Amino acid sequence: MLFFDGLFFVFLAVTIAASSLAFSSVRARTWVLLIASYLFYGAWDWRFCGLILFSTTLDYFVALGLEGATQARKRQLMVASLIVNLGTLAIFKYLDFGIGSLNSLFNADIPLLELVLPVGISFFTFQSMSYTIDVYRGEIQAEKNFASFALFVSFFPQLVAGPIIRASDYLPQVTAALSKPLHRAAGAAPLFVFGLFKKVVIADHLGAVVDAVYADPAAFSSGDRWLATAGFAGQIYCDFSGYTDMALALCAIFGFAFPLNFRSPYLARGPQEFWRRWHISLSTWLRDYLYVPLGGSKHGKGRMLFALGATMLLGGFWHGASWTFVLWGAFHGTLLVAERVFMRPSVTLSRWDIVRWPVFFVLTLIGWMIFRAQSLDTLRLVSDGLWSWQAPKRVPVGLVGLGLLWVALDHVISEANRKHQWTLKHPWLHLAAAGVVLPFCFIMRPDHSAEFIYFQF
Repeated sequence: MLFFDGLFFVFLAVTIAASSLAFSSVRARTWVLLIASYLFYGAWDWRFCGLILFSTTLDYFVALGLEGATQARKRQLMVASLIVNLGTLAIFKYLDFGIGSLNSLFNADIPLLELVLPVGISFFTFQSMSYTIDVYRGEIQAEKNFASFALFVSFFPQLVAGPIIRASDYLPQVTAALSKPLHRAAGAAPLFVFGLFKKVVIADHLGAVVDAVYADPAAFSSGDRWLATAGFAGQIYCDFSGYTDMALALCAIFGFAFPLNFRSPYLARGPQEFWRRWHISLSTWLRDYLYVPLGGSKHGKGRMLFALGATMLLGGFWHGASWTFVLWGAFHGTLLVAERVFMRPSVTLSRWDIVRWPVFFVLTLIGWMIFRAQSLDTLRLVSDGLWSWQAPKRVPVGLVGLGLLWVALDHVISEANRKHQWTLKHPWLHLAAAGVVLPFCFIMRPDHSAEFIYFQF
């Protein structure tokens, strides 16, 4: 089920109704949301519900075993959890990639397994792993209630594409006494509809243009390819941030409040600032569970630069089993290392920003070009002759321009809202605002709406 499918709205209405009836009982509400989450995930492929249950059960008992254990026993349990979780991720996501790479390198003919990639496996695996690591570090206590922990791993609004939630943020909210879910639904409606508009109107229209160019780059001029790449920058932002808006709105309906996952990323003036604004839940996860263990900034500049590069390389590989994702991670790692070596990151505005911002935005577009290309051959075709300018001939400049104008407007409004904390005081105003925009989402959407981009990760 996708958030913009008619079946999903039926599912949501039933879940809200069941949750409303159970709100006075924490236990009943937890089970309602847990069952709903497994039904939601099972709508894609019911077989993989067992995979989530397996990961959940493993880390639930590992965390319980960590409390009160000797340090040696803790290490054994933690290593076992990491091996099983990362091993499962590797088998489903990377095994065929490894076999294909070996076949290409040694001219071999090892058959591929062609395993189906479970939707959202990278997200719920990282989320579950962060819990056991936090218990191992002594930062949180193990959750004794299995249903509460199972809901943390599988909660349907953010199960398949994040944001990646920390147990310390989530578990205390499970037991909160919640009431008036319909009142909360009214308050969350504008955020959901705004995210829906970004996805089905902006992202999907831009996606049609981008897909055509990247399917046959040689048939388009260099100007067309640059324009399509700029369009992809708008598409992936509106697609992923639109999903996040809808996910956070759904979380709010059921009484959960989580941090933002995007903060106007295209206003960034450098790579470090970009990763503080883009997919924040992943970048902070990589910082806390990969960059810091690799040495972080506490063991000298050389170790720090190595940790930065390695973290971004692995972060790129997390996105998918493709050399283009590895190259994209290496590209951003190189930018981060170069910034630390040659520049001093600044959080304040300066006169140099008039140069830094456009230069970094072009570098961001180059990164998105690497990211969007589905293979190194496609990347070669897209980048061939890119610096010998040819005017756009086939890509609709007006459509891409309107999409990017919307992204700019979204950034300006988001920044102003964070500064002034605008709110609507009456629930009916929330519903009225959402009701005005909702029809346009379905009137202006293309004939075919694609899945969210980050579902493949």
